[in-house]
Amino acid sequence: MQGHPLFLIIQLILYHRGMRKLSLLVVLLTFNHLVAAQTEPVQLSFSQWLDGLRQEALSLGISPDTLIVLDSIEPLERVLELDNSQPEFVQTFTRYISLRVTPDQIARGRSLLAQHSELLEQVRQRYSVQPHYLAAFWAIESNFGRATGGFGVIEA
Repeated sequence: MQGHPLFLIIQLILYHRGMRKLSLLVVLLTFNHLVAAQTEPVQLSFSQWLDGLRQEALSLGISPDTLIVLDSIEPLERVLELDNSQPEFVQTFTRYISLRVTPDQIARGRSLLAQHSELLEQVRQRYSVQPHYLAAFWAIESNFGRATGGFGVIEA
C-alpha cells in the first residue's frame, strides 16, 4: 500500500500543509482518473462475449452438451435496439414507477408472495435474496409471467 500513488500523494498532503488545496486537487484528479480507467466498459464483439459466457458457464459446472445451444445463436439487432431504449433508462423514476407499479400489481404481488412463500423462503435462505425483491422484479420484468416478450430467451 505504501508504494501506491494515492498513498504517496496523501503523504505529500500531510507533509506540505501550506499546499493542501493544490494537493487535494491533485489527489481528486488522480483518483478520478484511476476510477474512470477502471470503470470504463469493455467493448467486446459478440463472439468474444459468447466465448466469455461459455467459459463462465463451464466454470460453474454447466456441461458442454448443454452449451451446444450457443453454437447457433446470432445477435438480434432489434433486441439490442430495445435494450438501449428500455423505459428504466429513458423515463424519469417518477414516470416509470407511476406507469409500471399499479395497485393491481401490488395486490397480485402480495398474493403470489403468500402463495409461494415456502419456495421464496428457500431461495432467501440459499441466495440471501429477500422475497419482496424477487416479487418486485417478477412484476416489473414480466407482469408476473403474463408478458414473456416476443423473442426466444437464448437468442435475446
